[in-house]
Amino acid sequence: MKVMIFFDICMIVLMRSVGGADGKLSKEEMTTIKSKYTVSSSSEKLITSLLKIKGHQELILKMMTTLFAGNTAVLEMIISNLIILAEADGEVSQSEERAIHSIGKKLGLSRKSVQNIIDSQNPLIEEDDGVQYFDEDFFPEFEEVMN
Repeated sequence: MKVMIFFDICMIVLMRSVGGADGKLSKEEMTTIKSKYTVSSSSEKLITSLLKIKGHQELILKMMTTLFAGNTAVLEMIISNLIILAEADGEVSQSEERAIHSIGKKLGLSRKSVQNIIDSQNPLIEEDDGVQYFDEDFFPEFEEVMN
C-alpha cells in the first residue's frame, strides 16, 4: 500500500512537470491527473512542497529508478501515463515530448524505447483521405504491477 501511495505521488509530480513543460498546465491535463491518481490532502501538501524544491524531478526519478530498477514494465508504464497526460489537451508539444524523453532517459530507458511507446500510443490515426480519426483502443487498461 505504501509503495502505491509513493508511486501515485511521484506520478502526479512527474505529470505536472510534463504538463507544464509547454508553459501551462491545461484544464484537460489537470482533469487527466485527477482521474488517474487520487491522494489524501496530506499527500497533496507533500506534492505541493515537492514541486517547490529545485531539482524535485531528479529527486523523484532517482527514488523511482531505485525502487523499480529492472522492472521495465513499470518504467514503460510511467512513460505511457506521461504520454496520456501530454495528449490530454489535444496535442503533444515539442517541450512535452522532450520532457518525456528526458524522464525516460533518467529512468534508464533508451531513446528508441521511449519513442516506440510514444509512436504506439498515438490516438489519432492518419487515414488516406487526410482526415484523422480517433483510435478507440488508445486508452488501454493498466494492470496493477505492484502488490
